[in-house]
Amino acid sequence: MRRREGFTLIELLVVIAIIAILAAILFPVFARARENARKASCQSNLKQLSSAFLMYVQDNDEMWYSWACGCNYVPGNPHCWYPPLQAYIKSTDVTICPSIGKVGRSAPCGAEVTTLTYGISYLLRQNTSIAQWQRPASCVLFADSGNIENGLLSESGYVSNCGPANGQPLGDASENWPSTCQWRILWRARDRHNGGLNVSYMDGHVKWEKLANLVDYSIWSP
Repeated sequence: MRRREGFTLIELLVVIAIIAILAAILFPVFARARENARKASCQSNLKQLSSAFLMYVQDNDEMWYSWACGCNYVPGNPHCWYPPLQAYIKSTDVTICPSIGKVGRSAPCGAEVTTLTYGISYLLRQNTSIAQWQRPASCVLFADSGNIENGLLSESGYVSNCGPANGQPLGDASENWPSTCQWRILWRARDRHNGGLNVSYMDGHVKWEKLANLVDYSIWSP
């Protein structure tokens, strides 16, 4: 009897089906693992930004002099959060979340400022005494931010929940926030890390949070 060589069509189809099933199981696992690595790198960035911020205020009598204006920095204008920190940061790479990837920019930046994918708390947008923040471990300092529309990254100046000016204290009118607001802030917190975002707090610690956990006015105020 002649010995059979190779596989039958049915056997090949079975092998292909098994490979497809294994791929469907493993690819999401690998994707989550890659995102977890990017999340850890992002947390390191925020830790460095927070450390730079804390060193800055220690050198300036516990005062923060800033206006969070993202990429729209004018040379010589002190009212932006990134330029005051440059002396305390070794690399501009810490301003870019690794989960953003390569995107265009909605406006060109000057040499002094890179694209920012993190935002500072809106209440730190102007001259502020850090001594007034009585709950540093519970108050947002920096967070994942940025509004990507049509492939462009709108420069991330600040992050915030919705202010009380219109009587609606919660959320933002983006698709991400549980919202009751009638207006939207352009530079908003973004949940780009496995359904959540990285947040640094006023005491310097960094934590991954669900976006819904940030819809609380108390964590944005002294």
